[in-house]
Amino acid sequence: MAPDVETVEKLFEELRRVSYEAAVQDLQTLKTFAQTDDLKHWNISFWAEKQREMKFNFTSEDLRPYFSLP
Repeated sequence: MAPDVETVEKLFEELRRVSYEAAVQDLQTLKTFAQTDDLKHWNISFWAEKQREMKFNFTSEDLRPYFSLP
């Protein structure tokens, strides 16, 4: 448990700072894959799934049996 809100905010800022460049690079890679510079936020999950399918040769549906509830 964090002792106070300020500590949590410092952690969030540190995480944002160290992950920002990787996120920008990932978005650029996704834009290249989608062949557009105008990738809308509502299309990101679609193109990310298509990129994963091509890159790793499986779909999220292939994983369903391993992560479904009984």
